[in-house]
Amino acid sequence: MKFTIPYNTIKALLLAAGKNDTRYYLNSILLDVRQNDSVLVATDGHVLLALPVAPDGIADDVPYTPGQYIIPRDLLETVKPAYKGADVTIEIIHHPVTFDAIRPNTPVKHPPTVAIHAGGTKLTGALVDAQYPFWRRVVPREVSGIVSQFDAEYIGTFGKINKLLGAKYSPAIAHNGAAEGDGGAARVHLICGIGVIMPMRYGNATALDNPSWLNTSPAAVAAAA
Repeated sequence: MKFTIPYNTIKALLLAAGKNDTRYYLNSILLDVRQNDSVLVATDGHVLLALPVAPDGIADDVPYTPGQYIIPRDLLETVKPAYKGADVTIEIIHHPVTFDAIRPNTPVKHPPTVAIHAGGTKLTGALVDAQYPFWRRVVPREVSGIVSQFDAEYIGTFGKINKLLGAKYSPAIAHNGAAEGDGGAARVHLICGIGVIMPMRYGNATALDNPSWLNTSPAAVAAAA
């Protein structure tokens, strides 16, 4: 099962993936394959990126090979495309069952591995052995439309992601705030996928009132003269 994607897609996913997170499976990219669709996913717990992909050479009416395949970050970071903007191919390799040499009647199952083809080279490695979070539950199906406060760094991350995916403009945020409190996760509409951004907690936000030195009342102007 192979998936050919632009190299910039990998770069975009790595921007959303964790780095040195104690939840080691977040320091990776998930290839989530269901019966009739497949999605590449990355999250660090603050932002999430989900990009639909299609396997090579398989028609829409042919079932995929279901499974969750977690591709390690260190393998993806070593990928070198043939040229700027080139495609790379991610291949999930399923190995046949063998039989134990000592107990010939005992079948031995081998876990799938991953190979990445780029620039005429082939990188191979083991998949991360873990259970990835149920990411679809995080994506809000409905949003309130009430504006939330966000960490500016996370908003900037999605701006970079959208450009890597080929967009000329910034993504749109479907706000999901609340009249009181922090609200829920917002949905980010990207050129070819969906993002999620968690709101900033009001307890961590600085005061939103204008500082006194912005006062332009006549009294303030006279006092400054």
